[in-house]
Amino acid sequence: MTKTTNYQLNQWAKSDRIMMDDFNADNLKIDTALGSMAQVVLGSYTGDGTTLRTVELGFTPRAVYVTDARGAAFRYSSGVGRFCGGLAMRDKPAKDGGRTILAICDNGFQVNRDTSTSPYVTSNSSDETYYYVALR
Repeated sequence: MTKTTNYQLNQWAKSDRIMMDDFNADNLKIDTALGSMAQVVLGSYTGDGTTLRTVELGFTPRAVYVTDARGAAFRYSSGVGRFCGGLAMRDKPAKDGGRTILAICDNGFQVNRDTSTSPYVTSNSSDETYYYVALR
């Protein structure tokens, strides 16, 4: 009997004797491989204007990428730069100096609104739509 290259799954020929243990071993390999794969979750939220807000996902993501409705993580308008999103990974928040733009937390991610200094942090501006890609 031959095996597949990547996962060593059984490849039967017509003359091979098929055994239940071979099927069960293959199913366990497949289940383990699928269980370790990252799942992509797409979504959106509407900003509420608060300084710090948690967007609940129901799981703690491995990474999150956020953009504004135009698909920008940073934009420059009216003479002011704005961090609208970015990429955050576990224990690696998206930051502008000491200010957090986006961070992963238990069951979701946190976004911020801080317009005290330029460039502004606007990943939670009131009534603005934001899009995210989260890896589970």
